[in-house]
Amino acid sequence: MQTEAFSKDLQTVTTTLAINYRVDTSKSYSIYKNIGADYETVLVTPAVNEVLKATTAKYTAEESVTNRALISDGLVEGLNEKLNSIGLYVTDVNIINFDFSEAFINAIEEKQVAQQKLLKSETDKQTAIINAEANAETIRITAEAEAKANKIINDSLSKNVIEYNKVEKWNGELPKVTGSSGSLVSFDSLTDEQSKD
Repeated sequence: MQTEAFSKDLQTVTTTLAINYRVDTSKSYSIYKNIGADYETVLVTPAVNEVLKATTAKYTAEESVTNRALISDGLVEGLNEKLNSIGLYVTDVNIINFDFSEAFINAIEEKQVAQQKLLKSETDKQTAIINAEANAETIRITAEAEAKANKIINDSLSKNVIEYNKVEKWNGELPKVTGSSGSLVSFDSLTDEQSKD
């Protein structure tokens, strides 16, 4: 059978059920005599509708999907409380399908998309933090290595080594300097003038 009920969060839940029950043979004559051959429509269907509405109202629409077994057990228990005294015993209730409104299904999909975007954003944020920390560590290690190399070079330098490097790199020309008038003065011209004096 198919019936509608409202969830705890007031969503319409259309439920398709398969109900297995048996008739107590000692009460079958009484059922047939007092209610008739249509006892299922008169007794079972209204009981299912009532118990399903009471059971479904305990869960939100999302919980209805995840707690299908609990709802099924609740239906068996509730139906037996209503029908055992008449002589009907429910042995099993199978929930074949829960169906929700289009608006609710769209809202669930939007919620899942938003959760996935949030998760991706958090993952991207963590990746950026890890990359920034790795870059900072690389810069620190490089700076330490350069400092050590500079210290080694500095410790190895002596006056003799420095003077030797000057002589090796000198091209034999004297430097040129700017005089007070702003003109370029060569050391060669200065030494020429001094030799004339």
